[in-house]
Formats: sequence, structure tokens, C-alpha cells
Amino acid sequence: MTTELNAMQARAALVRERLPEHLDRLGWSTERIAAHQRDALRRLLRTAIDHSPFHAARLHGVEPERFELSDLVSLPIMTKAEMIAAYDDAPDGLDARALESLLTNALREAGLEQPEVDVNATEPSARTRHPETGKTRRFIPRPT
Repeated sequence: MTTELNAMQARAALVRERLPEHLDRLGWSTERIAAHQRDALRRLLRTAIDHSPFHAARLHGVEPERFELSDLVSLPIMTKAEMIAAYDDAPDGLDARALESLLTNALREAGLEQPEVDVNATEPSARTRHPETGKTRRFIPRPT
């Protein structure tokens, strides 16, 4: 019970910390909202192109620094079949432990808790359990 209470208190503190920023956004003009969305989209595109050979190939010719919200319709549609076909093209150096480390750092930077994940799980029935809430999720291992 104490662990759950501590987790709730930590989340409440995070909400209180970020509340002024979010309340400020309520007063943003339409132009300011569009600029924020555009800037976030540009960062996302730059990250995808710089860190994923799959997305770099798909987005060849896209210039994130010049991308506008109205350009979204020009992006190629990504299908599940394309993603599955490219799954094995992931960098060999990114094994389960490296992926876990990347996710841990990203979650920590976002102020979120890291769920416990069995990176060696091979059975589709394997579960992940959040260390504080105790909630579980199904873990789907990488196809072999």
C-alpha cells in the first residue's frame, strides 16, 4: 500500500509541477498552437530520419526544417506490412538489453516510471509488471 501511495504522491507532484505550463496553453492563440504542433512534428521527423534507417528511407527527400503541418498529406503512408518486412533490418547492435536501456532513459527523462520487463521472455504469454502499481501487460516477443 505504501508503494502505491508513494507512486500516487509522485505523480501528483509531477502534475503540480507541470500545471502552470499546461494552464498557460489554454490561452494560446490558434497560431501559437499551430506553431507548437509544427515544431514538435519537425523534431519528430528529424529524430526519425536521424535514428532509423527504415524511416530515413521512407522519408527520403523530406526536409524537417521546412516541413509544415499542411505537408502532412505528402508523407508516405506507413503500412503494417512495410513495418513487418523491415523489422529484421533493425541495427544488429540494438539487442533487448540496449533497447531496455534506451526505454529506461526515455521514461526517466519524461518523468515516468519504468515498468518491469523480462527482456528474455520468449513466450507470448509472458507478462510485464509495473513495480509500483502491480498492473500487468502482455509482452509480445520479437518474432524469430
